[in-house]
Amino acid sequence: MGTRHEDRLWDDPDVKAIYDLRGGQPIPRLAEFNAFPEQADLMFGFVKRDVQNGTGTPVSDYVEACLAGVRAVEGLAGKIHPGWIKFLLCQIDRNNSLLWDQHGQPADFVAAIAEWLVSTITRFGWGPDGNSSPLGSHSNSMAVAAEAGGGLHVDPSTGLMKYGDGSGARRLAGVANPAASAHPPSSATVESEADEYGWDALSRRLKAAGAGD
Repeated sequence: MGTRHEDRLWDDPDVKAIYDLRGGQPIPRLAEFNAFPEQADLMFGFVKRDVQNGTGTPVSDYVEACLAGVRAVEGLAGKIHPGWIKFLLCQIDRNNSLLWDQHGQPADFVAAIAEWLVSTITRFGWGPDGNSSPLGSHSNSMAVAAEAGGGLHVDPSTGLMKYGDGSGARRLAGVANPAASAHPPSSATVESEADEYGWDALSRRLKAAGAGD
């Protein structure tokens, strides 16, 4: 069965930019989204489902969390700090893995989400084999996809084997396939666009006000 890699996530340089340590525990600065309603709808639409999932969670709740996560990543990539996208990907992997570990079904759904995770992490340049800041979710999702009967497929147009491109999960989540050039901004890009998104100034104001304490 799948394994999770949350500990590795919190050591990622991008992810370190989105949380504070309180009592030794990483606490994501979700209050930042309160000033951006459309982004908040996507982020909190996932988080409110994610936080309640664990032992005893029914299949439907895991499914809803995964689909909300797909919508959040596809809707927020390129608009927010990449650390948030990495956080979302790791937590979606957690939900999909728990769904498979605890219920062993629905296999087609689990495989579709796992394929989407693998293809999305690869698309953003966060996979293994020398790419920057590899996420453990990549290898875990490859294993879960294979266990659930997904991963490699025969391309009907060529007759050759190819890995799932994530379109099945996007279809289930009701979102369009991304443009070929779609990619979340680097940390440097985010800093250069701070005036547009207001992240740096907003983070300072929230921290000074003790938001979320």
